[in-house]
Amino acid sequence: MSSGQSCRFSGPYKWRFPKPHLTQRNGYKGFLYEAVSWKQARRVVVKVEFFCGELFPRVGFIVTNLALDNRAVCASTTSAARRNNG
Repeated sequence: MSSGQSCRFSGPYKWRFPKPHLTQRNGYKGFLYEAVSWKQARRVVVKVEFFCGELFPRVGFIVTNLALDNRAVCASTTSAARRNNG
């Protein structure tokens, strides 16, 4: 590990990582997309999460017809998924 990362070794086989809300950056973008098999263009919302110490960002795509802003669409689908998965 490089010295720039904020992970610390705190004993045998114990790693303490920084709190996610302090090292996570999110980005949201919405656009219209039409696949070949679709009859009309649909709205796609992309959520990109950057975490400290990870090489690649996490990317999620949501196809929706909700008339909310991009952040609210991601929040509503995330909370619905958490309710359904227990």
